[in-house]
Amino acid sequence: MSNKPSYYLPKHDITKPYITYTYITYIKKSYSIYSIFTVIFILFSVSLLLTSSLLYPQIYNPHSQKDDYQLQKTAPSQETYQKQNQEPSLNPLDPSLYHLSDYPYSLDYPYSLDYSHYIHYIHSNSDVRNLNNETYTDTAGLYLLEFEENGDRGVQPSEILEGSGEVTLEVMADRGPASSGSYIQEPRNINPYVYGQNYVIRVIDWIYPKANKTLVELVKQIKPSILRFPGGNPADECYWDRYNTPGLDYDTAPAPYTRTLRADYVDAYINFCRQIGAEPFMQVCLKYYNPSQAADLVKYCNKDKGYNIKYWEIGNEPDRYQYQNQPNYTVEQYIDEFMDYYYAMKEVDPSIKIMGSNPCVTRKIYEWLEPFLASVGTHCAVGTSHFYPLWASAPDPQYPNYPTIYNLLRYDTNDWTNSGMLFVEKFTKDMRNMMDKYSPGGEIGITEFSTASGGRNHTTELGGGTPGVSDTQAAAVWAADVLGRFGRNGVDIANYWIMASTHDQSFAMILENWSVRPIYYTYFLYANHFGNKALWTKSSQDDKVSIHASKSSDGSKLYLMVINKDITKTKSATVKISGFDPSYKGASYLLSSTNASSDKANINGWEINKNDVSGSVSKLPADIIQTGKNFNILLPPCSVACIEIPRAGSENPGINLTFPKEGDTIGGSIRVSADAIPSLGSLITKVEFQVDNNQPINDSSYPFEILWNTSEIEEGSHTLFATMYCTDGSTFSNSVNVSVKRNLALFEGTKLKSEGVANDFKLIDNLDMLNNYATFDLKKNDSNAIIEFPKPIEIELVKIRFWDGNPAKYTFRVEYSVNCTSWLGTSALTSDTGWQNVRFSNEKARFVRLVSENTTSDKFRVNEIQVFGKILDPLNAVIINVTPKYPIEYENITFVGKIDGSFELMNATWSSDLDGILELKEDAEYNISDFESMLIVKLSPGKHNITFKATDLSGLVDYANFELTVFGEKSVPRVFIVNLSTTKLQKGEILTAEAICEDYENDVEEFFWFSNITGLVSTSNKLEVSNLSKGVHEISLRARDSMGFWSNESKIIVEVFGLDNKIPIAQIVKKQTHGTLGKEITFEGRGIDEDGTIVGYEWYSDKDGLLATSPKFSTKNLTKGEHNISFRVLDNDGAWSENVSFKIKIEEENKNSTCGLYLGLNIASILIVITVVSTSVIYSKIYSKKKGKRGNKKKGKKR
Repeated sequence: MSNKPSYYLPKHDITKPYITYTYITYIKKSYSIYSIFTVIFILFSVSLLLTSSLLYPQIYNPHSQKDDYQLQKTAPSQETYQKQNQEPSLNPLDPSLYHLSDYPYSLDYPYSLDYSHYIHYIHSNSDVRNLNNETYTDTAGLYLLEFEENGDRGVQPSEILEGSGEVTLEVMADRGPASSGSYIQEPRNINPYVYGQNYVIRVIDWIYPKANKTLVELVKQIKPSILRFPGGNPADECYWDRYNTPGLDYDTAPAPYTRTLRADYVDAYINFCRQIGAEPFMQVCLKYYNPSQAADLVKYCNKDKGYNIKYWEIGNEPDRYQYQNQPNYTVEQYIDEFMDYYYAMKEVDPSIKIMGSNPCVTRKIYEWLEPFLASVGTHCAVGTSHFYPLWASAPDPQYPNYPTIYNLLRYDTNDWTNSGMLFVEKFTKDMRNMMDKYSPGGEIGITEFSTASGGRNHTTELGGGTPGVSDTQAAAVWAADVLGRFGRNGVDIANYWIMASTHDQSFAMILENWSVRPIYYTYFLYANHFGNKALWTKSSQDDKVSIHASKSSDGSKLYLMVINKDITKTKSATVKISGFDPSYKGASYLLSSTNASSDKANINGWEINKNDVSGSVSKLPADIIQTGKNFNILLPPCSVACIEIPRAGSENPGINLTFPKEGDTIGGSIRVSADAIPSLGSLITKVEFQVDNNQPINDSSYPFEILWNTSEIEEGSHTLFATMYCTDGSTFSNSVNVSVKRNLALFEGTKLKSEGVANDFKLIDNLDMLNNYATFDLKKNDSNAIIEFPKPIEIELVKIRFWDGNPAKYTFRVEYSVNCTSWLGTSALTSDTGWQNVRFSNEKARFVRLVSENTTSDKFRVNEIQVFGKILDPLNAVIINVTPKYPIEYENITFVGKIDGSFELMNATWSSDLDGILELKEDAEYNISDFESMLIVKLSPGKHNITFKATDLSGLVDYANFELTVFGEKSVPRVFIVNLSTTKLQKGEILTAEAICEDYENDVEEFFWFSNITGLVSTSNKLEVSNLSKGVHEISLRARDSMGFWSNESKIIVEVFGLDNKIPIAQIVKKQTHGTLGKEITFEGRGIDEDGTIVGYEWYSDKDGLLATSPKFSTKNLTKGEHNISFRVLDNDGAWSENVSFKIKIEEENKNSTCGLYLGLNIASILIVITVVSTSVIYSKIYSKKKGKRGNKKKGKKR
């Protein structure tokens, strides 16, 4: 039998900075019976040790099994050998480095914490001597994985070699996230208001009297769904002035106020909201208690102006009043004042939603929000708080809320600041539970959140100057994670602080020079590349890499937001998708920067251009990646990857050539590309491109494309084939017919103006030169030598060839212009024979000219000019909205037009063939930006041909037309509500009213009465309804005549009160007081309602939150510890019962007896081993001596 050494590789304890390797030798058969006896006992003892470690592993390793990795002995790759050959010092098992003489043969190998997941291959030649002094040599190899700092366990070496990710990201696309961390049956709707913003009055001049055009375009790209105003502390210092009093503005006010909210500021704010598509959200001042002023603001906005602002918040951060003007301010005082405001404002407009109590410090929701909600109940429609994890004025850099990037990205601070990402999970779920308990059906809002409070001075660990923490790439990564958690945890409203402000405000994502901070791109991704259905997700390392997932409303597309919060290390991740059949390709948008502290960022290398916002957005590149149910991604340090994946089968399998297209004329070197969809359930192995019958060229990965030099084939017609091969054996082909030309014109231009000679001019697209060319003479400042293009172009290169017969060299300039009046160009150049290249940096133009620098009497001849560049989008005017569709005389009509183009807009006008230029009418309201025009005007009766005309800076003009019939005042019905029985009634009482309709030309055929709560309640001219539910109803009336014309809308407001309702009773019929972790427990309850029926059930745990909404349920997911379980029921009148509760203690399975048993067995085994080994050694020595003596005696006799 061969006696070779082998390695025993124990599991590694990650808390120790070393790994122990042990040699074990084989034992030869020729050993004595006592040696064999010893071996038997050793094996018996080892088996006992292994058995007990399996049954009770805590004896040997204080960590759970999931925290350990079994290092595997496996063959190295050639790449690994080469790497290790360069680092021979990494071989700790080399006998020349270590000498092992004592049993057990083991060593401690220290490894570094400075590297992330670095693999060393250890190749060892080992000499082992047995008890008979025989030597055996063997070679063995193993992989050693260095684990990164802070407990990151890394991956098994085999996983790295196979290319799978160190982080596992799971997505259940048919399940939604639940408050307990498990999942609910359906994906959860994400409230669009979670992507809201704050706009602060201190920069009102950016939108007053009209909004800055660049600001509007920048904001439109991030689509803020709801905009809070006047914004934060300034809102709580505002005096309301409906009369626009001279001398009062946003920086002056009558004492004790410090700012004035003027009526025209409100008008400008509402207009800005309409331009950017945001829901308005207004704050009212509470600090200087004045409910009547707040009520008048509601009246101005919703009654006088018809702005219909729904959301109103009372005050700002009242928990800080005690540090400001009211040192004894309490939550009880806030409750009293809130109710005063509530009744004053609701009396003006009962439909508004009033919000509170918005404490500044998030952990104070338990001191402020919860007692507030417990007192006011359903009077608070939205329970609010603010969230600032860091404090710019923290006195000590050691504080966990000191504003540093490290603190910002902490996962669990586990201290009094409650600033880590785990606290986001906790407080949002706690807020939801509070609202569900005290104001069922209410919403929760985080009406201010940012990285650090009080951050005006950009205080950071970066040296105290700019950029501040909020300005950095780390803030963009942080916000991506926070927004994902807000959406999946059911937050209804979230407003970032602040959307736009000056440089002294480190929070602002848009600054006064219209530059943007990295967090702008976070909102851009959520606005444009994320769905509205939140899904269940899980990360194996949520502290380092988080994932948030959503689906589109129709379920056709899956969106992933994957966030690497490690600021120094690239992370590899494996994404696993269930409940969705993903296409094998997806679009990836990577938000990254040079480092975590940079105030610049990009998406796939793209940055927004403030000088051409919409134009630059259209150029955002998408990286096409291979996806599927399991796929791998790499995440650079401190980055966000947004991935869009369509559903498989949403497109039919097949292949299409995306360039060139059927019938294209091409030339030069072009990139041929194809879009391929495999058959369902299979993958693409390769795509094959072939021209005619020539040799095919393959591409096996996305994007499928090849470079084709058309000069290698003859001019004329050719067929280009593309064939896709799938793993299931199926193939799909497609082809296009193209024409190849050596000299290719992009488009025909206008005449080239010169001295008496006019030739055709063509713009060519970076291919071969034209045969026909323009010839003309130039003299100094000759303005006739101008090339005019019919469309905008972007110039890259101008090539000029001078006449060979020129007697001398001349100086000249090449210039370009947008409008033929202002020229830019090169400095003086010197003419020469042959071609001369003049390069430009993609300059926009419509005109190019040559200007001579010579004397007026000298002329020189130019044989040819060629302009290389790109055709840009022409001017395009579109009418996108006209309301109302059937206007009547004296009624305001709103026209909205959109203008797209490559040059700045000069003018946009609206005209009617009946009324002339509309913006000149006396009652017209006209607003124009770079890309949009809005007109509000009254038109005379008749059929109008409306023309929308746009003119850009280069003189290009475009038109859009629309026919609109305006009816005379007597042409359409007009309705009025009369004989209303009451505006306040009890539930079940009858409400009556009548409709009076005037229609002078046609008969009225239909009436429609609608309630904003109940829906359609009547189709008669007389209203009689008794089934209105409890609440404030807005009932509207419209009529339609025999010609199909609709009347105006008439409205009434009525409030329905509930009858005296008996509160239901909740009873628990099945419960337990003890449970085992991971074992199923069943609970059952019921409800009793004497005057109705039970319609809802809720089970809560004070540790795990909402558990179930059914009378009976079973669960295995209760966390370890003591729970207070409460149960309540809901009746059909909307009343909840009192909570009934009990306590249950969840414990781990008791293994103490097993532990004691096997610990005793281990001690006994060790004692037996020691005894037997000692006896065996002693006997072996005695036996050897006796054997030697006998041998000597025999030898002596033989002599």
